[in-house]
Amino acid sequence: IELGDGHYWVQYPGLVVDIPLRIIGDEVDPSHVVVELSGDILWKNCGWMEGVTIRRPRIATGIASKSDILRIESGGRLDLFHCIFDNHGSFGNTVSMIGNNSGGRWKKASISGGDKSKSGLLLDDNAFAEFTDCEIRDNAGVGVTCRGAAVISLEDCRFERNGVDTVVDDDTVSISDYNTANGH
Repeated sequence: IELGDGHYWVQYPGLVVDIPLRIIGDEVDPSHVVVELSGDILWKNCGWMEGVTIRRPRIATGIASKSDILRIESGGRLDLFHCIFDNHGSFGNTVSMIGNNSGGRWKKASISGGDKSKSGLLLDDNAFAEFTDCEIRDNAGVGVTCRGAAVISLEDCRFERNGVDTVVDDDTVSISDYNTANGH
């Protein structure tokens, strides 16, 4: 699916992706292709996404979503380049990857807006993900939570203005050259 410049609205309950799917937006500036999402995207197959911003609608009703923007489950794999995930105004994680072999390879992604009691990025139950040149910022709670034998690789990634930058269980995380706004 190729999306031209503009705004697209996906109403509650959202989308279930259970077939291989490629979503292409503006590879130079993902802010030109905006998906306003009131539910969530449940990704259960393989796929590719490039140059898309996915965020919560800016509505005046005061009703906030309690779901994640993107949930990769059941062995789903999503590789992506230059995408923005903004969950501000919601009570969920921004992105979660849960289940054996769920995850993907992400480059130049931005993850923000995780709720105070949740995470910007959650990996659980044997999920696996590689992040290169990504930013995890402005999450009220934890920037990254990795548990349940999940594995994450971070290369040239930045953590800024999160409630807590990372929570890691055991030795499941491979980190190379990441930094935070605090210099940690």
